[in-house]
Amino acid sequence: ADTLKTRFIELSAEFLAYLRADGMLLPASVNTLKRAADDDYGALTDDWDDYESDEDPEDQCPEFPEIQQQISDVIAEFGAVLPKSNWTAPKDAIWILPNRSLRCGCLEDVFLLVKASQRLGVDFSDWHDLGVAPAVLALRKWYAVEQSMEFRCFVVDGRLTGISQKNCTERFEHLGPVQDVLRETICAFWGRVLQDKFAL
Repeated sequence: ADTLKTRFIELSAEFLAYLRADGMLLPASVNTLKRAADDDYGALTDDWDDYESDEDPEDQCPEFPEIQQQISDVIAEFGAVLPKSNWTAPKDAIWILPNRSLRCGCLEDVFLLVKASQRLGVDFSDWHDLGVAPAVLALRKWYAVEQSMEFRCFVVDGRLTGISQKNCTERFEHLGPVQDVLRETICAFWGRVLQDKFAL
C-alpha cells in the first residue's frame, strides 16, 4: 500500500460540543475500561469510585456509545491507532499519555489525547463554525515512523518543485550523504503514485 491505513469516524454535534467544553471529564464507561482490566489499580480504583460518587450530576460526562464502539472496533482492527483531524495530529497533548507518544492502544487513550489537544480543539471548532461538512475523527494505524525520514513535498501547477524535511527544527546529519538517493526515491514515488492522479 502507498498510504497508511486510516478509518474515518463521523462526529456528532454533541461530541463536538463535548470536545469544546472545558475540563477533562471522560464518559464513565471509557474511564473505567482500562482500570477494570488492570488489577494493579486496587485500592486506587475504590478511592476513585468513591470520589466519582460525590460528583455533581451536572458534572457527569455524556456517553457516546456509537462513536465509542466505532473507535473500539478500529483499535481492535489495527491494534493501535493515531487519532487526528483531517489536518492535524494532537502532538501538543502527548504529555497526557503514559507512553508520551501519539500511540493509542485503547479507547481511554483516544479520548484523553483528543480531549486534551488544543490543536484538535481549534480544528473541530473551525469545522463546527463553518458547518460545510460533517466533522470526522481520523484513526490511522499506528506505525513508529522515524522523524528524520518524513518529508514535505511542494507542488505547483502539477509539478514537484521542492522537497524538505517535515521536521525543520532539527538537523539530521545522517541525511547529508544520502540526499541524492532520497531525492530520486521521492521523485520516483511522486511520478508513480501521485502525479496526474488529482489536481495539485
